[in-house]
Amino acid sequence: MEVLTGLEVLESFIDNFLGMPMITIECAEIWGGINSANEDIQTKGVSASLSSQAHLGEKGGDIYYFSVCGKGLITRIAIADVTGHGEIASQISEWIYKGLLEHMNMTDGSEVLKRVNEIAFAEGARGITTASVFTINQIDSTLSFSIAGHPPFFFKKREENDWKEIALKKQIPKGNIPLGIFENAPYHEETIQIKNGDRFFVYTDGLIEATNKNLEQFGRNSLLNILNSNSKKKLKELKHSIDSAVKNHLKEVHIQDDLTLMAMEVAVN
Repeated sequence: MEVLTGLEVLESFIDNFLGMPMITIECAEIWGGINSANEDIQTKGVSASLSSQAHLGEKGGDIYYFSVCGKGLITRIAIADVTGHGEIASQISEWIYKGLLEHMNMTDGSEVLKRVNEIAFAEGARGITTASVFTINQIDSTLSFSIAGHPPFFFKKREENDWKEIALKKQIPKGNIPLGIFENAPYHEETIQIKNGDRFFVYTDGLIEATNKNLEQFGRNSLLNILNSNSKKKLKELKHSIDSAVKNHLKEVHIQDDLTLMAMEVAVN
């Protein structure tokens, strides 16, 4: 069996998926999963460019979903990172899908995390799962976010060049923690006002923890520098700039973890 270096895996991944048509998600639809993917996605509320790379096979422990409500005015994005592959990742992916479906027409995205946590605890889910849920509401031009132990995200206003890291401001005892640990763990949602053309960027820790032969991680600072130096590029070009930077950082080292990133731009009134 031929063993590829981290550089070769990333180059092959990019070459195989360039030129794929955009995926359009209509009202009352959900799209996503755990498969490796390099896609451009569009809803009424957001344009996105996604890269998800499983380090072992075509299916990994990173999960991504987009959902659109019945009237098309609420777009929801979920991203999760499961410590494990195979059955456990597939199960949690199904539970996230279920949570998104049940709450498709609700404005509060934290209810999705509460529902998935409820199922995960009841089923005795093995491993740790971090997750974030983002809700773009075109009715009141807001971006809301709920986080279950997942890394912060980055946000940039259209008229600005620099990205800022955004985390939950409110801290809750035993709250906003990875899924399935406590039965009634509280999760809450925070909201920021958005304008047409504002951008946000989400990822799993496989991106910032990508480690080269010198045991140096890619890191948040490197990610932020690349975001800032490519802030005016199209979403797909921004994504490829980050992919290339990770490739150059790893060089001949194997990818050690699943790696998912999404660059997004909102469309609101």
